[in-house]
Amino acid sequence: VQETKDELDNIKSAFEAYDTAVEALEQCTKGTQEWKDALAAVTQEILNIFLSNAPLFSLFLLGSLLTLITSLKVASSV
Repeated sequence: VQETKDELDNIKSAFEAYDTAVEALEQCTKGTQEWKDALAAVTQEILNIFLSNAPLFSLFLLGSLLTLITSLKVASSV
């Protein structure tokens, strides 16, 4: 139980860092170096979320991929 709680706390912290990065990006003028740096920070936070929770997201991505493949097969058979 404690391990699950710790994992949820880590996910929450990761998304809070992402939200902070997005807020910083929104304060920048698009196309400026400041905006590019802030966009890089947002991208890094997305990677951090994915990498620190890879097993959870891997399952999600696998499920999404299987759904997409199934949809494509159905669409191509129509």
